[in-house]
Amino acid sequence: MKKTPFYTYMMTGMLVLACVPAAQADCAEKHGQIRSGALDTLYSSYLGIQRSLARDDLAGAKKASDAFLVKPPDLPAELSHSVDAKEVLKDLRAIRSAENLPSARKAFLGLSERMVLVMSESKYAGKDSALVFFCPMTNEGKGGRWLQDSRKLANPYYGKSMLTCGSLKTRISPPPEKRP
Repeated sequence: MKKTPFYTYMMTGMLVLACVPAAQADCAEKHGQIRSGALDTLYSSYLGIQRSLARDDLAGAKKASDAFLVKPPDLPAELSHSVDAKEVLKDLRAIRSAENLPSARKAFLGLSERMVLVMSESKYAGKDSALVFFCPMTNEGKGGRWLQDSRKLANPYYGKSMLTCGSLKTRISPPPEKRP
């Protein structure tokens, strides 16, 4: 059996390590493009849905999802490292076509989990703050997260019946160089 010289392994390892920062920069650039206008537009629609569901307003939730779906900005296929744009659009369409509040809230649960990931992974640096709340009772007791731009608790999963069920878990903050 032929032995591979040690320096071949060393060079291969150095090349791999040299490529990792470049790959990370490429990934940041690819996902960073959503930070400009598209993520602000998506987050604005999301907040409209959240507020509407907290008020038990199905028509408002549909209108807010429609605001994004009627003229969606260009979205990369992957919104972040772990979220596919198709899944977010599927959630928005499910909210738009929901026949009742429970159906809309179920779709919102999926949308919220994806949006928390997108906002966290993109280090959201938009004009509105992104606060992550958690309700332990939704999703058959498994709990569920959602985003708000205000500290005043407004639970979208139970609306008026349990508007203040939940707690603030974290704030998604941009890195210092991205802060307005």
